[in-house]
Amino acid sequence: YIKIVTKNINSIWEIFSVYKTPPTTEYLQTTFYSMESYQNFLDTIKNKSIHNLNVNITPTDKIITLSTCDNTGKNRVVIHAKLIKIKDK
Repeated sequence: YIKIVTKNINSIWEIFSVYKTPPTTEYLQTTFYSMESYQNFLDTIKNKSIHNLNVNITPTDKIITLSTCDNTGKNRVVIHAKLIKIKDK
């Protein structure tokens, strides 16, 4: 889980995918032309995971993507998570 705390909200996000990838931008796509194409994208990033986290993900879920360099600086470590709880302060 990822917990994000801001001045106005607290939110909890459930991780559904973790993987390494070359420094590309395909995992950062945000525009989709149909729910089907978005679901295909979600399935793709979920299937890249090095861990089977057994989390269902649908096009109606809100997701975040976090990425950073790996220890070699040649690849990215990517984490995708879906919102499961949000609370106003």
